[in-house]
Amino acid sequence: MVFNWKPGSRFKGDPQAIGERITALSDKSGAQVSPEMVLDDAKKKTSPMHNIFTWNDDTAAHQWRTHQARMLLNHITVQIEECEDSPPVRAFVCVKTVEDGSTYVPMVRAMNDAELRSQVLESAWNELVSFKKKYGEYKELSKVFSAMDNLGLNAG
Repeated sequence: MVFNWKPGSRFKGDPQAIGERITALSDKSGAQVSPEMVLDDAKKKTSPMHNIFTWNDDTAAHQWRTHQARMLLNHITVQIEECEDSPPVRAFVCVKTVEDGSTYVPMVRAMNDAELRSQVLESAWNELVSFKKKYGEYKELSKVFSAMDNLGLNAG
């Protein structure tokens, strides 16, 4: 087997060595591997996964709390009072700004700003393309993918 990182992955390290190591862990346990097993192996300085992880507890704790804050921003919704019959929508969306780089703004602001709205819609299309690439071979979803194709969405 040939292992590689997915396009856009931020992981460093040799994906072949890491994939082979995880496969060996899976074989050793009887075809199952858990995140805990991967982490236990990565603790060994000789593991090809060792440098993937942050071992400084203060730094790791800050990174984890930043991740939790990102998840908080991604999971809070808002009900637009003028549209009581509409379902709740995400309250904040991630956009790129000149001033702050990648940041979150209220959904209402993003939808009322042409540039930010364009970013949000582009991100949504990119997620659909990723979904199609990931699940394109499932015949049960063929109607969904046909509709996407009719809209000009290609996973090429």
